[in-house]
Amino acid sequence: MPEVTYTPDPRVQPLIFPPSRGYGCCPGASPDDVEGVALVIWYKADALALNNNDPVETWPDSSGNGHDGTTPFVSPLFATGQLDGLPAVRWPGVSNTHVAVPNVLTALTAGECFCVLKVDADPPPGPGPNIGDIWEFGSNNTDDYYPFTDGQIYMGWGSTVRKTVGNPTPVLTAWRVLNVSSKSAEYIVRLDGTQIFTTATNTVGFDAAPKIGESANGNVMKGYIAEYIMYDGVLVAADRDIVHEYLRTKYPSLTIA
Repeated sequence: MPEVTYTPDPRVQPLIFPPSRGYGCCPGASPDDVEGVALVIWYKADALALNNNDPVETWPDSSGNGHDGTTPFVSPLFATGQLDGLPAVRWPGVSNTHVAVPNVLTALTAGECFCVLKVDADPPPGPGPNIGDIWEFGSNNTDDYYPFTDGQIYMGWGSTVRKTVGNPTPVLTAWRVLNVSSKSAEYIVRLDGTQIFTTATNTVGFDAAPKIGESANGNVMKGYIAEYIMYDGVLVAADRDIVHEYLRTKYPSLTIA
């Protein structure tokens, strides 16, 4: 039988199917690949050129917006080798320890954040100032607890009213991804990619003096944060998958649904 040689027809284009979003969706994914909403703040501990136990006096904003965090009072500490060999920022539970975030959020009408963190105790023993506070981002002037001494998460990030999220099954002394989204008539809290709370009662409100590691009433965090990512709107599911894939790749020991 004579040999048959196949010559491709240049007029015929191959079919290319985009990868489905979800686990393994986006090799090389990065938080700034998200479309439709803008990356506002991106703090990551591995962007800090520090030695173990050095004070974190400035946390550079990797979003490119120049929204660097600063420590006007007591600085948290740089901690090497915390999550998959990467560093984190350590809050030792000392009063006035926080990272001040620039006043660039009050005009937002929606937002979403992802925070890679773990705390020393679940629940914290109390009394204050170590009673589970993690930040101040809502305009409600109440404390956000992760968790409070009763084991419950209370969250008011980006809202005029704090929500009682409940006592989640996963222990919070392990590394987790806390994901909060706030928009008009919708507030959702996810842990490791799984929704643990939602309500249709919500009004967006961001604090004029946001901070990480300390609450509105001066109570402070005791634990670690490896990364904090924030957008100026609520992500669609496909874009949320991009952030999840970035975190899975960077921190393979995390289990994200």
